[in-house]
Amino acid sequence: MPWIVEHGPEAYKKRGTAPCPGTKVMCLNHGFARPGIVEVPFGVTLREVIEEAGGGAGGRPLDAVILGGPMGSFLTPDQWDVPVCYAAMNERGIILGHGGLVAVPDGADYRALLEHWVRFMMDESCGKCVPCRLGSQSAWELLRGSGDGAARARFERLMDVMEQGSLCAFGQFMPGPMRAIVEHYGDRIFTSGGQS
Repeated sequence: MPWIVEHGPEAYKKRGTAPCPGTKVMCLNHGFARPGIVEVPFGVTLREVIEEAGGGAGGRPLDAVILGGPMGSFLTPDQWDVPVCYAAMNERGIILGHGGLVAVPDGADYRALLEHWVRFMMDESCGKCVPCRLGSQSAWELLRGSGDGAARARFERLMDVMEQGSLCAFGQFMPGPMRAIVEHYGDRIFTSGGQS
């Protein structure tokens, strides 16, 4: 704000991108070497924010980041070269949301992460619509069951049903990052070994 007062709104608007002028405040949360709040001009890459501002805690490489909270996006390093810009991210199906970032270190327990996510959905669902209320319970049962390939296919189908049939944004957006985790790391989650 002091910078805008000193230089004026037009100067501020020259920073960033055409669809997203100005700056974005982003919060580097759990798992970063340098956690905290950073303000970046729209247009810098997500990779710059992650690697230059954040870095992996303890020098550990990152497998992924969670962007925008539990209803946001789960992004692997091949997706980090996108500009921090609502329009550019929307084109790629990435939800910037509030700009919060959680680092997922190399070797993370993806079954535990997915169970945490499903448990959160079960606890936070208002219960008014069946896809969200019963869908999250069914997802929990699939994760705690045999963990075979058939369970993975049922879990992925269930995410589609929850996304398409839920009445509010909570039920519609929660499945996206969970589906992405299974897409990238399903072999670590759904194995013949069952529960972790």
